Amino acid sequence: MTVILIFASSLLGAWLTYFLSHHAKFTPVRASSLLTLLFYCVLYLLGVAPDMWAAAFFGGSFVGMSAPHRFGMMAVTVAGSLFAACYEVLLPFIAGVGGALGVSAFLSVAAVHFLTRLLAKVKAKESPSQSTR
Repeated sequence: MTVILIFASSLLGAWLTYFLSHHAKFTPVRASSLLTLLFYCVLYLLGVAPDMWAAAFFGGSFVGMSAPHRFGMMAVTVAGSLFAACYEVLLPFIAGVGGALGVSAFLSVAAVHFLTRLLAKVKAKESPSQSTR
């Protein structure tokens, strides 16, 4: 159940930050900060220990800061899911390292960007070339 909630928190952070920073004229940093603060306060008021969930949300919001001309919602969703997996697997090993959330978010965004570019090249090779007459 914990894993599902971490994935949900990460994806929620990524989606809301992406939406707020690209559709509501917030800068990505302000969108991430505001949303993480609100998420933390809601969890605190609900009586839930907010530390782990807010960290997953905050890291997911780093993913949501991606540039809209490079990433759409599908890419943000995949990168947010990869971040959640990194959060579960990688973070326990680098818990004391500063910037662990940012590194995990960077790795997930970079992996999705690389796969997107790779798939575009494969598609370009598969489609028949258009020759001029």
